[in-house]
Amino acid sequence: MPPARQYSWERPKPRYKSRLTWYLLAGAAVFGLFVIREEEAPTFYVDDNSGFRRLSPEVITTPDITPFDLICPAENPPTHAKLHHNDVTKVVHYNRTYGETVKQWNAHPEFPEVLVLEDFYYAAWTSTSLKSEASAWSSGDRYVHGPGWSKPKISSESNLPVIRLVGNYVAFHTWALGLFGHFGHDWLPTIAFLRSITDPESIFLLVDHPTSRQYLSFLDPHFANNRVVWIKQDQVIRIEGNLTVQVPVDIPNVYGCCYGWDPLRQWIAEKHADRIPNEVVPQKHVLFYSRTNVNAAENGRALDPLLEEQLLAAIRSKLQQYGRGDVPVIRFSGEDAAGNVLPLVNQFALLRGASAWIG
Repeated sequence: MPPARQYSWERPKPRYKSRLTWYLLAGAAVFGLFVIREEEAPTFYVDDNSGFRRLSPEVITTPDITPFDLICPAENPPTHAKLHHNDVTKVVHYNRTYGETVKQWNAHPEFPEVLVLEDFYYAAWTSTSLKSEASAWSSGDRYVHGPGWSKPKISSESNLPVIRLVGNYVAFHTWALGLFGHFGHDWLPTIAFLRSITDPESIFLLVDHPTSRQYLSFLDPHFANNRVVWIKQDQVIRIEGNLTVQVPVDIPNVYGCCYGWDPLRQWIAEKHADRIPNEVVPQKHVLFYSRTNVNAAENGRALDPLLEEQLLAAIRSKLQQYGRGDVPVIRFSGEDAAGNVLPLVNQFALLRGASAWIG
């Protein structure tokens, strides 16, 4: 087993040269503090500009999985998929958007920025599905700034009902609420990261939605049932204690290689330890992601059925060429033969049992 990977959190690079000196001085001060008080390194530091407590360098270990940077070494990083489209402007936009950003996590070196707030209000506001809008604010009218965060829509002294919660809480909200695929790659990685750095007794505040409950109940039933307070949009909550939140550089979030996925991979490894092949499933398979259902494959992502058959024939031919002709190729659409959506447990088993996933 490879040694446990240690992660360090650091702030994003400043965007303006005028702030460079301030950051260098602040970095030198923090470094000096660690040198002088090596055994008592602070967990948080106070940002004089905002008064918020921000997460200082934190050590995170993932002992049970192979760290992603060993799977995808820096000298051979993964690249984004190529887009083939008859509209050249779409290809140019895609390549510009997903070029270097595929290597980033929220445009931070490794992990998103984290704030720990004391005695704050919190609300996730109603918005369109492709927009994220939440607020965290104090009675002194300080509030969190950044993508996905807005000035509170009500004052702290408003007569609207406020739910009072006592203790340590973690709040997360982002775009695409309720969209199945987006919860997997825009919500879960950050929820997993926040889970890995906060107290095991901390409670998460998440907007209630059937998709969110379904995902988390499958991944970790105890977490979904005991460590989440499912809130409504536009519901104002006062936290009498600590409220931990993350501030992304942009929305939609950019997730790529490598460390940012490890907390989620570790979470999955902890709660779903079974592996394939095993006594029940003796052989892995090749999974082909079918997109011939025009109704399900939106945004021009449907694949011509004839072309799909040609692709499947090519895959089987290559397997035969490399001595793996006995490996089954399973066509996966997320549905059963009757067109019903497969339960998550079935989808997970198909994905875990794949030696290759093509689509």
